[in-house]
Amino acid sequence: MLTDKPATTARKGVALPSRRLIRPLTLRLIAAVVALILVLLFPAHHLLTLENNDSMPSRISILYAQALLNANPGNSELRISLANKLFQVGGQQRK
Repeated sequence: MLTDKPATTARKGVALPSRRLIRPLTLRLIAAVVALILVLLFPAHHLLTLENNDSMPSRISILYAQALLNANPGNSELRISLANKLFQVGGQQRK
């Protein structure tokens, strides 16, 4: 366990200074580097939001919306967007 109290050995009873595995500043630096790497690896998070600016959604956009919904089944915005796209396609086919 990491504590600030000196540790004693069972054999000699000599107090040894406790050592930390990693300094807090180093841990913060590692966390910042990992966060930066994650941001750089996935910069296009805004592309996951599907906007209904298409007048007539294409088959590709519907398939993409279905794939996104399969990947994020709890996302109600994606579900509503897919339903709107399917409704638009169904309405266009009937005319």
